[in-house]
Parts: sequence; structure tokens; C-alpha cells
Amino acid sequence: MTFETAGPSRCGAGGPVFLARPGVVSSSWEDAEFRAYWEGLIFIPGIESGSDSVRAFLDLVRVSGVTGPVRRLRGTFFLAVVEKKTGDLFALVDNSGLYQAFYRGPLLSSSFLELARREGLSAGDLDPDSVAEFLYFGDIFSYRTFFAQIRKIPWNAVYCLRPGDREPRLLRKEIQPIDGTDGSSRGFESIIMEAAQSLRNRLVSIDLTGGVDSRLLAAMFRKSGLPFEVAVSGGEPDYEDVRISHRVAGVIGSPLFATIHSLHRLEEELVETFFAADGLSDVLSYHRLHQLQKARSSRGIDTMVSGAGGELFKDYWWLQDFPLYRRRKARIERLVDMRIMTSEPVHHLLAAGLRECGQSLRGRIVRELSAYAGTDNTSSYDSIFYHWFMSGAAGRILTANTRHVACYAPYLDIEAAKTGFRLPRGARFFNAFHRKMLTDIDPRLAALPTTEGGMSASSSAGRIIADLPKFAGNRLQRLLIKAGIRKRAVGGRNHVDLMTRVRELGMMKDALETLKEIGVIDGSRRLDEIGDGALGPCLSMAMLVNCLDGSRGRCGQHRP
Repeated sequence: MTFETAGPSRCGAGGPVFLARPGVVSSSWEDAEFRAYWEGLIFIPGIESGSDSVRAFLDLVRVSGVTGPVRRLRGTFFLAVVEKKTGDLFALVDNSGLYQAFYRGPLLSSSFLELARREGLSAGDLDPDSVAEFLYFGDIFSYRTFFAQIRKIPWNAVYCLRPGDREPRLLRKEIQPIDGTDGSSRGFESIIMEAAQSLRNRLVSIDLTGGVDSRLLAAMFRKSGLPFEVAVSGGEPDYEDVRISHRVAGVIGSPLFATIHSLHRLEEELVETFFAADGLSDVLSYHRLHQLQKARSSRGIDTMVSGAGGELFKDYWWLQDFPLYRRRKARIERLVDMRIMTSEPVHHLLAAGLRECGQSLRGRIVRELSAYAGTDNTSSYDSIFYHWFMSGAAGRILTANTRHVACYAPYLDIEAAKTGFRLPRGARFFNAFHRKMLTDIDPRLAALPTTEGGMSASSSAGRIIADLPKFAGNRLQRLLIKAGIRKRAVGGRNHVDLMTRVRELGMMKDALETLKEIGVIDGSRRLDEIGDGALGPCLSMAMLVNCLDGSRGRCGQHRP
């Protein structure tokens, strides 16, 4: 959906105009005072999701304004509300900053592509730093996009616009980051049970893998009485996640649907994937997940539950400092090297006008993350993980998923994240939090092996003793991979032949020529010199340029 303040209005002269976003179903509700539009999943805990929760929220807004009642909202959503009498517009995303919506001055949209097209932006307007970042990560973090003119709505702000205004106001939500002082006093189980009440009007599918995060969510939602299916995705039928998920589903008693990554209609589906991801994701990374969400939608599912963010209840994001989890000073550079920028650099691929941006990317990321430093190393890493990394990486995927299904990520719910942030360090070591809760709910589920070296998720003394050497071996292997001493296993989540097939596509060869022509990739580079990690971002960026009318202005010719 896109709003603008020029021209005639359905809400009165000079008010915003509503345009539906192609491919995504938006919902609406209105009364005599307000007209509301939203995308994704929105609810107030304990109240049915959708219009019931939106109506309850607006009742609170009538009494005390918008910045306070936003604390009550949960889910992964974009919400825009027009006050009919005045034509005033306010808009916001969920308090975790997962749903990505965009603005440029008085123009507001839930679609980056639609807004960029409307503004006539093209290759000559690309922000060089964002280009270098995307070619490395396949994502653009913080509140940036490919164009300096288009920004994401921040997690902690409400976008406000009155008819005739040239620029919006960003009002600060009355909510603090996860290291603030307004932490939840309720347990994680209470948060899940209230969410289950709000999802009782939905057809729910829970992500399942071989890990402990999704398993715990499935166990807790089963305990709540909410009906659901479980679904898993993998590169081949005997992939470890798929095999373990079948065993977990058998204990839970929920039907399991496995989507095996297919390359049957690869070129056609990559185009679908590009538009589903709104031009802001690595199409090769998202292709498998796009198939998973399409399969869910074909079964009538309208809501998926993701285990993303379970790291906030474990020590996974701290491992580079193990066992010194109480250092007063965070080692941001070490975090970047071992947790964030672990693959080969891309600046050697870039054209001369962009090479400096590629070379300075690491330093810029370190400076950006230093702003999240807290009182000690682990709290700093948690803040970076939640407010920077997950809002960018997980947020982009969850937003793209809404092309087919609404999404909820309970671990990333800001109230739940604050609960994880405040756990004692010992409760996050050795999956202790997950082990206790799973064992209390169902010891059979807890006893099943996981993809973490085959260890269980049980808190029984015998299982813990047997799991300790597996845990040590798994963590050592992960650290060696992050340090570049060992290579990650090939295949698994994606089809093993994905990269080989992509290199054979005519659209990939054309993409490289496009990026050379607009001054992104060095003109002397061959396709076989582009590493697998950069292959998807290169293809995605070329598709973006061609989507925005095929302009051939040179990227980096002028810096915004």
C-alpha cells in the first residue's frame, strides 16, 4: 500500500490516497472517526488478531494518543491510520521493527519497489555504500535502502503526516530498547499463551527444524491448545532437519509438511522471488523459503510461526568471547569478524568508483555497531543482534513471507526479547532455558536428538552427561568455521545444484553485463570469478536495475 497527500482523497479533500500493494492482501477497518489499513499479523495479547485488535487499539488512541498505546501491539505488521475529519495520517511497524515499510517525505509505502518506481529512481541514484553492503550481505541493514532518498520506518517511531505537509514528523514511541528499564515481568510461557489466544482465528503453520528453538515453540503452542500444522524445508528429503522434524512431529501429533527445494522452474521462480522480496533480498537465499510459503498458502494456511531469534535465549551470539561472558568492554571488531562478516570480501569485484565503499565496509559496520555498546560485552552483542541484525535479516524474510502468509516470530516479540535479555547467563548456556522448558512440557520431545551435534534438549542428568562432549564438539566446530579454519558443509538447506544451475542461466550472464554497464562490477571480471556468496546479490541487483526501467546511469557517479 502507498499513501500520498496530493490530489483527491477518499477521506476528504487533501487527505491521503490509498493504493493497494500488488500481490499482498491488505486488510482494512473503519468507523466514523478512523480508517485503518494493515498488512501482516497484528494483535493485542488475548484479543483476536486483525480487526478486533485494531479496533481495541484505536479505542486507546482516542483516549491517550498514539505513542503510548503502541506498546500493546504485537505481531509483524505495517499499520496506517487516517483520521477522517482532519485527513491526518499516522503509520507504524511492529515494535520489533521486523516489518519493513518505507517513506520518502510525504510519500509512504509498504513496497520499496512501488515507491522507487513512483519517484522515478534508477541506477544513477543508487547509494554506493548500500550497494557494497548488499553485495556482501544480500541485505541492507539499519534504516537504509538502495536509495538514500527512501528510508525504512524505524521500530521506535510513528510516522505522522498532515495534508499539505512536505515532510513527515517521526514521533517517538513510548517504548524502550531491549536493554531499557521497562522489561517484562511476565514469563515467556505467558507471552506464548496470550499469543495463542489471539491466533485462534487463524490457520497456523509452525516452522520446524532439527534445532531446539522451533521445537520449543511447537511444544508450547500444543500446550496452549491452539490447532496447527508443522512444516519444514530442505535441500533433499534425507536432510537432517527433515529427518529430525518427522520424529518431532510424530511426538507432537501434528501433521508435518516437508517442502523439498526444487529447481524445476528456476528462472521463472527467481523472477517471482524477486518481486515477493520487494527487490531487497538475495533471490537465491530466499528462493527455497519462497517455495515453502507458496506451499503453505496452497494448503489454506494464512499464518506462520517462526523460531527466528531463539539466540536471545542462548549464548550463541556470545561464542566468540567464550568463556568470558562478563567482560566490561565489548569487542565489536571481533564480533564483526567472527559473527557478521565471515565470508570473503567483495571489493575486488567492484568497479573503480565503488571499490573504496567495499574496502571501507567493515570499518563502517564496526562504527555503526559501536552505538549499541552497553554495560558489558554480552548485553552489547544482544542489542546488536536484536536491533541491528535481526530487524534487517529476519525482518526482510518475514516481510517477504507476507506475500503468501502472515508471520509471527515469538522470540523476536520485543517483550519476549527483553525476557531473554534479562535471563541469567547460566540460563543461556548449554541451551539450559530450552532444556528445562521442553523437559517440563514433554520429556519425550526433549530427549530427541537435535542438529547441534546430535545432542538432546533434555535437562535430565543422564542426558546432560551424554550431551556435554557433543556440545563441546559442536561449539568448537562452529568457532572454527567462523574463524575460517574449517569450511561449512556444502548443501543441505538449499538444493545442492542451485549455484551450478544459476551459473548456467542466461539471466545470470545478462545480470553480470548489466552491473558492468552501470559501473557496479569491474568490467574485466568474468562470471567464474564471482563467488557463490556474491552470485545471488549480483543477480538481485541487476533485476532491480532492470525493474526500474533499465536506466544505465553509472552507480557512484554522484554520491547523495
